[in-house]
Amino acid sequence: MLKLKTVYLILFLFVLGVSNAQTPDFALIRSKVEAFKKDTKGPYQQIMWFCPDGSRVPPKERCPEKGGVQRATYKPWVESLGRDHHIFLGQILAAT
Repeated sequence: MLKLKTVYLILFLFVLGVSNAQTPDFALIRSKVEAFKKDTKGPYQQIMWFCPDGSRVPPKERCPEKGGVQRATYKPWVESLGRDHHIFLGQILAAT
């Protein structure tokens, strides 16, 4: 009986989470994408060095140790769009 209650609790929490999920504002996303098309940087904010120790340094500097990779960082709105709605813009798979 305890297992059945646990299953019902998990299902309830899942349905509660799905019902509270935010739907993306597609008109806003469309307008932002159009603005990115006109912006020379697109959805990107800047280039940074991503170091093996987890730190980030500006593009004109270098990582303290070997193995750093230069990549673009996203604008905050693009990061929140991916995090909150799983919509990812301008993915560059440089490490593959």
